[in-house]
Amino acid sequence: MNNNIVKFSFVLMLTAGVAIAGVAVVFGISKPKIDDKKEKSQKQVMALAFNMKEEEFKQLAMESLGENAWKVSRSGEVVGYAAKGSASGYGGRVEVIAAFKPDLKTLIGAAVMDVSRETPGLGQNAKQKKPTSTWLQTIFGIREVQPEEGSPLDSYTFMGQFQNRNEAQLRLADNPADGIAAMTGATITSKAVIEAVNNALKKLKQVSTISGAGG
Repeated sequence: MNNNIVKFSFVLMLTAGVAIAGVAVVFGISKPKIDDKKEKSQKQVMALAFNMKEEEFKQLAMESLGENAWKVSRSGEVVGYAAKGSASGYGGRVEVIAAFKPDLKTLIGAAVMDVSRETPGLGQNAKQKKPTSTWLQTIFGIREVQPEEGSPLDSYTFMGQFQNRNEAQLRLADNPADGIAAMTGATITSKAVIEAVNNALKKLKQVSTISGAGG
């Protein structure tokens, strides 16, 4: 009986070892792909924050300034600085990437990294683009006259408001000239996105290599 217990234990350990090894192999194969996908997604968000198309942004040089902060240059000339910022939303953490002009006094733009924990149809609308057709046009098949193409951020309902804002305007306001209008039914998420942008700015101001910026 003792021999059977020993054999069973050995088989169990061997099976567990094979399973662990298999998981390790799968993880080793999939992790680089996951990392590549994450990096590609981050660069797409970064391009949007700089209000550029991906093809244009790829021509720029990025230099890390520390954890989740970057200097972006074109032919040696600084285009701006960017940082990732986060804040507590309605359902969890909200993450954005915000891009600022070299003096850090003007926001170029901001783009959402993650609002997946927010309420669908409300807080998650932070990533929503402007509709290209009305419900009447959709139902009756009316062909829409496309508006003139603007900048990439112009096509976003909520995040488009962040373009060319100064620090004092990074707050909720009823008057668009004074700040950011909240998303309907998602005031908490709206505040969180604004706070995340402000946190990104604070992070950049703490980077000592950005000499004279933000003063």
